[in-house]
Amino acid sequence: MVNLKEQRKVNNQRIIARNMYLFNDNKTYIIWLVTHDKNFIKLLVKNFGYDKEPKFNEMLINEYIQSKDQYKIGELIFAKNCNKELEIRDGILQSLTDTYQKSSNPKDLYGLMEFVSKLLQTDEYNNYSENEKIKMVAYLANTYDFLFKKNHRNQDGWDLRWNILGAYFEDDSRSEIKWPKLKGEMQKNNYYNLPNLKEVISYAEGFDSVGAPD
Repeated sequence: MVNLKEQRKVNNQRIIARNMYLFNDNKTYIIWLVTHDKNFIKLLVKNFGYDKEPKFNEMLINEYIQSKDQYKIGELIFAKNCNKELEIRDGILQSLTDTYQKSSNPKDLYGLMEFVSKLLQTDEYNNYSENEKIKMVAYLANTYDFLFKKNHRNQDGWDLRWNILGAYFEDDSRSEIKWPKLKGEMQKNNYYNLPNLKEVISYAEGFDSVGAPD
């Protein structure tokens, strides 16, 4: 039988913690929420784009990393807002980078590669336009491909052959968006002001059937 007195106490604590964190910016409740109110955090981040709290992001990232559908982390990074416009949650990408840097495990990032494959080669994400998809690829490559270029030669666990744009440059046959269109759209938009994108595009064009350039 449910202990109603104990349940009432937990409910009160939950209300207090939510209100103190959201409306009073009281950071002391972060750990309590991560420990006791995971569904609320999921709602905040996934449905309302609340990606500014690293510990919330880390909790959800770890769930995706350990799941059989790791690629769905892309659904945490990208969404459509109320106006049906693309919304990008940079905080998730930064937290994912931080997670990888703590673990030194490239497998933590594999979901990004898999998401791009699903995005460009299947009908699963047809709610996004062609140009939106290119922008999404740009943001993921700016993160994943830059880390690949920097680390794959001297760190175990990377796929030693491919990154996002390198694989796409070498073989774009499975997507309706061809490499010239992908690259041209990124250039036209000034690389979306992403700091690493121009560099990783150039790097990708050094890939061949063997894989990454020296």
